[in-house]
Amino acid sequence: MSNKSGINNLVICGNPKDESLGLSIANSIHQKNIDKQESSELISVKKSGALNKEQWQEAISKADMLHIVTPVYWGSIPWQFKKVFDEVFTPGFAFKNVSGGGMMPIKLLSGKKAKLTLTFDMPKWLFILTGAPVVFAMILYTFMYVGINIRGLRLIDKVYKRSEEEIEGLLK
Repeated sequence: MSNKSGINNLVICGNPKDESLGLSIANSIHQKNIDKQESSELISVKKSGALNKEQWQEAISKADMLHIVTPVYWGSIPWQFKKVFDEVFTPGFAFKNVSGGGMMPIKLLSGKKAKLTLTFDMPKWLFILTGAPVVFAMILYTFMYVGINIRGLRLIDKVYKRSEEEIEGLLK
């Protein structure tokens, strides 16, 4: 298939479950990219936490746009997804420390963009008051540090209360 837009998309599912709303959303985003005749790759964390660092880094390197879908459990992302940040966004790949003790590193992923989709069970207003540190940690402490520009944030609340009809609407 030709990539008419020239955009290389990477859809990342941070939910380790075999079946989840997050995985359905990630698959939907992936399919929409393909329908638009854009390049798209889907990669998910594994329940065991096992990951292939080189595979993840290669996928991120090729991508112009990262679409990240992850649940928020008890105010944090799943440990399997946190492990991706710890083991994939490493010095030499994502950033380079400046010799001489400069305050900010050289951002090796500059020019890349990301859209985040976070799913959680609590009401959105409560998430904004209590769960927002996850968002700030992902955006400020990781993406901004390595040069990834955030282009969108989608918050999907009350996942456990959603009807099949509502879930179908989220996937469109």
